[in-house]
Amino acid sequence: MTIAFERNGMQFDFRASGIAIHCGHVLLVRIERYPFWFLPGGHVEIGELADAAMIREMREETGLDIKIDRIVWVVENFFTLDGKRHQELGFYYLVTPPSGAPQLDLSKEFYGTEENGTPLIFRWHRLDALADLNIFPSFLRAGLTALPASISHLVQNDLP
Repeated sequence: MTIAFERNGMQFDFRASGIAIHCGHVLLVRIERYPFWFLPGGHVEIGELADAAMIREMREETGLDIKIDRIVWVVENFFTLDGKRHQELGFYYLVTPPSGAPQLDLSKEFYGTEENGTPLIFRWHRLDALADLNIFPSFLRAGLTALPASISHLVQNDLP
């Protein structure tokens, strides 16, 4: 059971995300019906450690057996999606994908699915081209190009 619920008209989600960087590119994902990109990952389940959730989600969605290097950010993210207000607590991990994996081909998109069957589109994006990319949370445009040396706590508030 995932740690996600609604209270007083606001959705709360506990999410773990992976920052996979390869040859000057970062792996991002998009759901076809949305025009924005985000880091791969997913909900943490009750009783599950966030780093274990990150490993599980990456395996389920991408087929990659990643190695976690370190936690980079803890983010309190407030946003609206499909007219619903969200509060997300996110743990962002720097991860290393296995060398030689076919998903490391920078020239090709690859595809996965959410547990509920929602199709996912994965693409490697150049780190030096993120400034103009529709990516959320928006701090990632600059943040991914200069990862902090130690864990950092951020609050991202995109609520109207």
